[in-house]
Amino acid sequence: MPFALFAMLLMPFGLEYYPLVVMGQGLDWMLTVARYVASLDGEWTTGRMGDVQFFLIAFGGILLCVLRTRLALVGAGLIALGVCAIALEPQKERPSIAISEDAQLVGLITRMQSRPIGAVRRSSSSRNGSARLRSPHIRHRSTLQRNRTPPPGQQLS
Repeated sequence: MPFALFAMLLMPFGLEYYPLVVMGQGLDWMLTVARYVASLDGEWTTGRMGDVQFFLIAFGGILLCVLRTRLALVGAGLIALGVCAIALEPQKERPSIAISEDAQLVGLITRMQSRPIGAVRRSSSSRNGSARLRSPHIRHRSTLQRNRTPPPGQQLS
């Protein structure tokens, strides 16, 4: 946001309007991109890139930054080659189980369906009286364990 700094420097002269207009246009562009990304419906698979692709892009970036002659174009070529290698890599299958970072939540994905964001159903109230939001195609770990283990103090018959 360098135009915010320009607007602040021009405020004593009453000329802050123009840098603020440019800054507002930049914010509008960022919001347009954010709305587009939010409308993608979550059907994109992301993940770790391969070692070869990472090496090509990293080494190309180093060459591009360090070299000051025409050899720097070799770095740009390596970056382009790494991006092409990522684009040509076969798509991986989406996982059928989701585990949170701290392993407190585990979800089993039973089917994939396209639905708008926020279209989850409210389950019946939980044991402590508060209602929880549940997605229709993800089952919680407690549901899986409840079906397999008896409550404390009871034995399997």
